[in-house]
Amino acid sequence: MYESKNTRLVENREVNFCRLCGDEIVRLTLADGTPYWTDVHRANGGGRFVILGEGNHYNYKPNHACVKRAANDLRLAEAEYAEFMKQYEAAKATVEQVRAADKQMAENPTACDEKTTAIVNRLRDSAEENLRQLEARKPSKDDYVTTLRARATLLSEGKSILPADRAAYGRLARVTGGKKLPHGTEGRIIWMGLNNFDKGVRRVGIEVNGQRHFISENHVTIVTEQPTATV
Repeated sequence: MYESKNTRLVENREVNFCRLCGDEIVRLTLADGTPYWTDVHRANGGGRFVILGEGNHYNYKPNHACVKRAANDLRLAEAEYAEFMKQYEAAKATVEQVRAADKQMAENPTACDEKTTAIVNRLRDSAEENLRQLEARKPSKDDYVTTLRARATLLSEGKSILPADRAAYGRLARVTGGKKLPHGTEGRIIWMGLNNFDKGVRRVGIEVNGQRHFISENHVTIVTEQPTATV
């Protein structure tokens, strides 16, 4: 990965993590001095780089906007889901119509000749197979849209979408490894960054009794806190 006039490489110390979605981001500054966050991209060789620009590089906006992105993903998914449901409901209606025709033929066996019966049978088989295929796809479609709705809602409310057991800003961490701090020590995560010595592991900063300590993410476990009951 080589730098160009539209991109530049980033160092590990520059990389931060979005408090909401956990994506890698870097802080840049517009020409007027206004700071903004931009997404970190990975080159084929593993290097990290950012796209430069004052919030607009051709048709691409390099500012990090996970809230807007989630809302847009949901809008597209819901449009696709609505189209799928039209097909699904139409397939159900077709099957019901064919089955009604089956019932009529059963009640009046002499009303239809052999050719008409064969046509109805082919229509029934085709309609039922089409419905079976759509029904097989529907659970994954339902789950996908439900997941995107939950994601968009959380982000719009300023809440993290990271799994509860994953390190994130503000979460309570317990030291379970390493030699820097006694095991069992607990503190709030106030910083997250890349590890210069182990590229596959991040470092976290935790605050303990007003003191900040920086250790490997592998050496802490996230404490799942129970919500406070309201009276």
